[in-house]
Amino acid sequence: MIRCLIVAGGSYVGRYIVRTLSEAGFRVDFTYRTRSPAISMLENLSGVRSFQRDFSLPISLEGEYDVIINSCGAYSAGSFEDDQLVMPNVNSAIAILELARRSLATRLILNFSSLSVYGWPLPGLVTPATRAAPTDTYGTTKLLSEQLLVLACETAAVVNLRFPVVLGKNAHRAFLPTVLNRLLSNESITMSNCDERYFACTSLRAVANLTIGLMRNPPAPGTVCSPPLACHPDLTIREAVEFMKERVSSSSELVEKKSTSPSTMIDCAEAIALGYAPPILSACLADWLKDEGFVE
Repeated sequence: MIRCLIVAGGSYVGRYIVRTLSEAGFRVDFTYRTRSPAISMLENLSGVRSFQRDFSLPISLEGEYDVIINSCGAYSAGSFEDDQLVMPNVNSAIAILELARRSLATRLILNFSSLSVYGWPLPGLVTPATRAAPTDTYGTTKLLSEQLLVLACETAAVVNLRFPVVLGKNAHRAFLPTVLNRLLSNESITMSNCDERYFACTSLRAVANLTIGLMRNPPAPGTVCSPPLACHPDLTIREAVEFMKERVSSSSELVEKKSTSPSTMIDCAEAIALGYAPPILSACLADWLKDEGFVE
């Protein structure tokens, strides 16, 4: 049986991955920082164990795992000097690197990274060859975690999945969750590049399916790749917002703002080659809003 460690399994994406891997029959250990009812629910799942670890300070990890997943991604909108942001992202990567170097079993390190490594605003076109050039502390620490984990590639494959917004229940931050909050408050929504396609999202289910596929068929040791993820953009930005507005019965005014910068296009061909199935944007939005309690 494949043995898996999920660092920060109590996080938004981490909780979903723990549940999905348990349902798929994997043995899953996960770390969490803060005790909550959600952690207790995960501990009751088949084949799941938990360990409390706080990566705001340097800390070690123990055990033998075939797969190590890093879901640690502390985020802050505050000061660039905020240690609560910098230290967890860096310390978790160091702990995983040290564990992988001691382990005789680890074949795959799967690192949940972010499109923020490309800087903000995002380039007009993001491909696997696009240079990482972060412009904030979050993006910088995510890129640093990627670079640290690459040092484990002598004995394991290292895959850095660069996430856009990941939609699912309680999704937060980024464009679409912010739009939803404003729609629910009937506040006006300002949009740029309204008639261009919207690429920058994926779904929890798409991430989980890719994770399971990579665990069952990992790339060869020494492989290092950092693919960006995206959806299949069957809607324009305006259509996506109007879709959401109709589903939640909002009276928000939609305002178009002129922009000289194009909307970002994301080429996720490398991720597709690894087994990623880009979710269709309209279906992704419908499933997310249903999870949040908005049913047609």
